[in-house]
Amino acid sequence: MILLASSTASAMVISSLMSIFILGETFICKYDLTAMVFISVGCALMILQTHIQIVELDYDSVKELLISNKSIGICVIASCIFTVTVIAYLS
Repeated sequence: MILLASSTASAMVISSLMSIFILGETFICKYDLTAMVFISVGCALMILQTHIQIVELDYDSVKELLISNKSIGICVIASCIFTVTVIAYLS
């Protein structure tokens, strides 16, 4: 997860810089710099919050994590946000 977050954050920043330098898009400091700072800080905070210890997971513990109330709640909230976004986009 951390590897994905750090590579995604760096890819977003690099693609923004490439679009500015290669494609000649204008750099709007108010928006572009703020977005790059938020992406970089979010990635750094995610890396700093990782667990250093290696945790061994078996089938039963992964199954319990996937069907826990917390993970189901997160899926429901994400689905509601996605639905509201689609409805707002279509209307």
